[in-house]
Amino acid sequence: MLANPDFLLHRSKMISDPLSEMLNLLDARCLVSGGLIAGGAWALRFPQPNRIKISAVAKGRCWLCLDNGSEPILLEAGDVALLNGRHSFVLASDLAVTPTDAVGAFREKVDGMARHGVGEDFHYLGGHIALGPQGMELLSDVLPPIIHVRAALAEAGVLRWLLDQLVRRWRQSGQAPCSPRPSLRS
Repeated sequence: MLANPDFLLHRSKMISDPLSEMLNLLDARCLVSGGLIAGGAWALRFPQPNRIKISAVAKGRCWLCLDNGSEPILLEAGDVALLNGRHSFVLASDLAVTPTDAVGAFREKVDGMARHGVGEDFHYLGGHIALGPQGMELLSDVLPPIIHVRAALAEAGVLRWLLDQLVRRWRQSGQAPCSPRPSLRS
């Protein structure tokens, strides 16, 4: 028997979504790994992450192209993309530019941020969701290759707030908003 049956009676009044509930059950942790500042015409090829990846555009816009043959997706400032980790991908300001290796570009990070191209037209924050082996298998099996949350959606309010906090922290400290194991539930 449930210890608190009143929880079920009032459940419909709670603001919730299935993905958040699942992440809470799996005790998921978001690991912010750094970011990218880029400008001009550029393109970077990222290897298959083999774990759930979160990408957030803080400034500017870029194209996201998965290696699964799907159409390129335009990510704009405030947009967040969640990748299931099963595909390599390209981020590009210009789809006509031949992509260079992102691993090499990210070896030269300063304060958690890589720089590519000329200028600072584009700012990106990236990270991963850490799960146990069973949680990773379960989640990556049910997630589509990409979930694109556009900044303009009313439902994106929480993500916009989180992105604003991360960018504010980065600007104040001069370092990428890296944290060893912050919880998604905070």
